[in-house]
Amino acid sequence: MPTTERSTSLQPRLQMQGYHLDDRQARRMNAALRLTPAVCVVLAVAGLLLASPMLFGVLAVLGGVGAAFARGNLIDRFYNVALRPLFDGPTLPPAPPPRRFSCALAGAFSAVATAGFLLGVAWVGYLFGTFVILGSGLAATTHWCLGGWIYGRIFGQPGCETA
Repeated sequence: MPTTERSTSLQPRLQMQGYHLDDRQARRMNAALRLTPAVCVVLAVAGLLLASPMLFGVLAVLGGVGAAFARGNLIDRFYNVALRPLFDGPTLPPAPPPRRFSCALAGAFSAVATAGFLLGVAWVGYLFGTFVILGSGLAATTHWCLGGWIYGRIFGQPGCETA
């Protein structure tokens, strides 16, 4: 499949998250926009394997901060400050509302998983931790964002952020 077809198919999924990118921008931002959900998947998988309220607590804080501030996502900030210069990558723009809504959902589900593990109701931790993995995994692998989709159904699609 030619590169332009691949990036064009990304555009609706990136727009679901609130990003409006042309073909060139979509190709350039592709990997960088996958980093945050990929890190969440890794932390959540580790959290499930270890039944760790601490790891899910970290995810809850990351989700809460990412939801509260457009430029506050700590993983995006780490990428922009430390990783981007090493790989000559694109600068991640501020997170638009649908992406922040997704962070809020992941943070809330992580908080419930934390509570489940802390309170000895492990099945709750496993259930909500699995939801975090599934949602973040979809975003990391396909850019299809469950939180962005839900946001669009509730609030409508906002204007898009440009890179």
